[in-house]
Amino acid sequence: MNSYIDIKELKNNPPMHKKLKFICNNYFKHKFDLLGSGPVIVDYYSQGNYYKRKGKHIINYQHPYWLLSYIKPIDFFKNIKYAKNISRTYKPIDWHIDYKSGFRFDARKYDSPKKCLDIIGKMVNVDIKVVWELGRFYHMPQMAIFALFEPKAKRKVLREYKNQVLDFVVTNPYEKTVQWSCAMDVGIRCVNLLVAYDILKQLDNDKKVFDDNFEIVFSDFMMKHGEFILRHLEYNGNKSSNHYLSNLVGLIYVSSYLPSSERTDSWLVFGVQELIEQVKEQFHVEGSNVEGSTSYHCLCSDFVIYATALVMGVIKTNRKKVFSNYSSDMMERLKNSRYQKFDLKSDLFFPEWYWMRIIGMRHFIQSISKHDGEIIQVGDNDSGRLIKFMPEGNIISYKEARIIYMNLPKLNEALWFDENDNLRIGTMYKIDSMVENNDQMLKADDKYPVERSVIQALCKNTVVNIEMPVKRYVEIIDDDIMGKIKDLHYHKNKTYEFNIMSQDINSNLHVENWDMFGICIFRSDRMFLEITVDTAKNAKLYGHTHNDRLSIELMVDGKNILLDPGTYVYTSSIQRRNDFRSVKQHNTINVNNKEQNKFINSFSLQRMAKANIINLDKNYISLYEEYQDVRHIRKILITANAIIIDDYCNQEFNVNFDLKEYSRGYGKLSRL
Repeated sequence: MNSYIDIKELKNNPPMHKKLKFICNNYFKHKFDLLGSGPVIVDYYSQGNYYKRKGKHIINYQHPYWLLSYIKPIDFFKNIKYAKNISRTYKPIDWHIDYKSGFRFDARKYDSPKKCLDIIGKMVNVDIKVVWELGRFYHMPQMAIFALFEPKAKRKVLREYKNQVLDFVVTNPYEKTVQWSCAMDVGIRCVNLLVAYDILKQLDNDKKVFDDNFEIVFSDFMMKHGEFILRHLEYNGNKSSNHYLSNLVGLIYVSSYLPSSERTDSWLVFGVQELIEQVKEQFHVEGSNVEGSTSYHCLCSDFVIYATALVMGVIKTNRKKVFSNYSSDMMERLKNSRYQKFDLKSDLFFPEWYWMRIIGMRHFIQSISKHDGEIIQVGDNDSGRLIKFMPEGNIISYKEARIIYMNLPKLNEALWFDENDNLRIGTMYKIDSMVENNDQMLKADDKYPVERSVIQALCKNTVVNIEMPVKRYVEIIDDDIMGKIKDLHYHKNKTYEFNIMSQDINSNLHVENWDMFGICIFRSDRMFLEITVDTAKNAKLYGHTHNDRLSIELMVDGKNILLDPGTYVYTSSIQRRNDFRSVKQHNTINVNNKEQNKFINSFSLQRMAKANIINLDKNYISLYEEYQDVRHIRKILITANAIIIDDYCNQEFNVNFDLKEYSRGYGKLSRL
């Protein structure tokens, strides 16, 4: 296996190390807290009481015959040779269970990708995302960083990594279980395992844990990941999504880390070609993502920056010749290839417009981040990441956590790590690690030393210099729409007044209109105001957009006044899924519960609403929307000590400024 991360270059983050130690100690116990589950031990021994309390399936498998109970004999005996290398004291993880509902994707029944995917949304409360989340191995890069900066834990982490990989290999035969049902999750898994392996392999300098036999198993395991991704590319022509982007990132990492061969070289070239094409397809010229979701923008930006950093590192090694020596017949075996010629003489390697998109991604994240560092939740938020290195959040008492989150189970826990899924500015730091531009604001800050040093290690300290104008205020006046607003006789006003301080709330106010994405943001020293215009207007897919036209988020003096409700869940509850993306859950008007767009299924909308900005000035915006038989204008004025919101409609309406529920991340439910 190749290595791209020199651990001598990695930097620690002492303020976060205490939190990392807390969650890693849970990982050693196989105690996972995923998607609002609360900390639960996921094995075949400790879950019985949990499910008994929930009234679901009670599972109580007994070692050492637990394998035979749910893996077909032919698969079991094929993989039993790997199980012999698992430590006797290791307690296996149940990789097939949605431990929030108690439902198991029994490998004897759900033994193909199709069978696993066919069940999605058809069983009440069952959420396949919980199973996939565990199988992504997000915890392994965190454990690797913990081992690097906590020498006493080094051997323990090395053994845990080896045991978990072998456990997974034995109990998840290729293409036979729920963990082989979605290429996106396969791609994310291999990236996390490879990055953790790269770090841990260097710590195991005497090869007492990662011996030759394990290396053979792991290499074959990663080869299977590449083969699966290539066979199950989630590509849908001009409507390719974040899933396809994750496929490409996984393919790039697998092919880069595996030894060079005709097969892996072709995977690498194909992955890089398609990565370039998908950055053009999936990000607007301004840098925002085409799926109309701020959280998915951050996820896809992470996909791009980690893949780009590794490719820049690859071309600084002897693998550079791969990009000039590949044969056309090799590439013809890989569908969807664009046959792009690579500029190996340029220091940029990637086209200049590609780097401009990356800078735009960064500016967009900076723009949507409020004063407390959290991003606004426009569209879906499934708490997805590519890699998690350091924990984002705080350690609080579990008793306090159950007050904050309505749906946390009652567990015998003293402390709990409250992960904040909406802190995404770390991606900006990652971009700044390899791109310099004329508006760089985080260069001197070292808040994310681990993430920055990993990117710098991957790209071999490559720094690309690109100048790009920053998106600023542009006045808009739309005279064409004025004729439609004469008969809007119903009117309501809402005024938010604030204390007069040393600064007015509009002090240093500026506007950023992300017209391709469909949002507009006013920001001052004291205030943050976001208005959703129309995120589906330029979106290529509507599946992650909500019925939130003309909805707003507002923060003043670090306090949230109005919030987008978030997402909560996807297919485990269709009713709750629709609730959280409906008109009634957003800070816009409600006309007899008429929806702006029609729900077709959990990830599909029939677009009916249209919305535009009528007038945009430095402290004022007016917008117009129409859907079904509803016509609505919203005007917002920002004064020295007030925000004045006027709504006009052609029908009687209510204004949703008193929402009761809020989801900070997938599976988490809070009271407002």
